[in-house]
Amino acid sequence: VLVNSDLSTNIPDVYAIGDCAQFKQPKGERKSIEQVWDTGRMMGETLALTLTGTPTDYNPGVWFKSAKFFDLEYQTYGWVWNELKENEEEFIWKNEEKELLLHFVFNKQSHEIKG
Repeated sequence: VLVNSDLSTNIPDVYAIGDCAQFKQPKGERKSIEQVWDTGRMMGETLALTLTGTPTDYNPGVWFKSAKFFDLEYQTYGWVWNELKENEEEFIWKNEEKELLLHFVFNKQSHEIKG
């Protein structure tokens, strides 16, 4: 279901959230459909504000995902792609003993952390 930034559809007083919501104009590098439970929760919170008299645009902030698969636990924040983009560098730190890994991607010129 195509939605605007306030989660409204082209039909007055009809909204869509969660896996069925596809943004007409996604913010920044975000995808038009985000099928993860936490974005669905944030969409619900946003829509609740609108429905109770405070019109609010969905603003998810920095992309993040946290999950656990058996003994593998991970978190990701920001934008880390399969391959580095132009003007990106990475820093990887690994602790074999504790099975920890940190992976930072940053802009080569500004040193801004991307994810």
